[in-house]
Amino acid sequence: MNNNRFSKVLRIILLILSLVITGGLILSILFRGGRLAAFELFSETQSQGPLLPWIATFAGLAVITLLMLFIAALGALLGKKWLGSLAIILSSILAVVSLLALLGTTAFHLFRYDNFRPLVQGAIELERKLDLEEQVEQKIYDILRGTGSQNLPTTPENTAPQNPLPNAQNQTPPAVGISNEAQRDALEDALERDAELRYIGKTLTEAQQIAAAHNEVIRVVEENGVDLPITLDYQPGRINVEVMNGVITDLDVEGY
Repeated sequence: MNNNRFSKVLRIILLILSLVITGGLILSILFRGGRLAAFELFSETQSQGPLLPWIATFAGLAVITLLMLFIAALGALLGKKWLGSLAIILSSILAVVSLLALLGTTAFHLFRYDNFRPLVQGAIELERKLDLEEQVEQKIYDILRGTGSQNLPTTPENTAPQNPLPNAQNQTPPAVGISNEAQRDALEDALERDAELRYIGKTLTEAQQIAAAHNEVIRVVEENGVDLPITLDYQPGRINVEVMNGVITDLDVEGY
């Protein structure tokens, strides 16, 4: 007798809780879903991330709750105790699912997409920059394969600088018969060392004067730690310099 009374009281409590939960879920769907779905679900920005999974979760909980109420009411009408037990089991499942939904919603609001937007955008920009650099490198490689040693000087006279510095007399080796990549790299390294002796530590104005005297072309690719826009034009022998506070700190010579 006492067990039957306890079972009835428990079912009544579960039914009341089910009604409260169902009402809360329905209100959540109507107000939150109706108010935000039109602005976020089909929005390109989605300021709070996709809303569809949460609407589906709330709708699923509401369906489970209504099904549990139907089973409990049917068990009361037919006097079937096992239906009441099934309603209790479904109530337990609903409680667990509701807890998971609560934890998921809390995590969703604490770790919203807005908080990670700068990281995502930074990664996208970095990937675009790497892709552009890869395209530039591929273009340089194609030029090197297409021109080969055609653009290289073929005599020691053309290789030596016109006005070498006292400490850098004829550092550039002759480029006669360069036919492999190792020799080409050696020539580029020699040109770069020679350019470093002339330009490193000079102001941009001084470097431009030196470049004019040596019939060379310089281009600023980085200024005060900021990379300037990359261009796809490629000129073998052009000197790309990095400037910090008006003074050249590093350089690179475009290879042949």
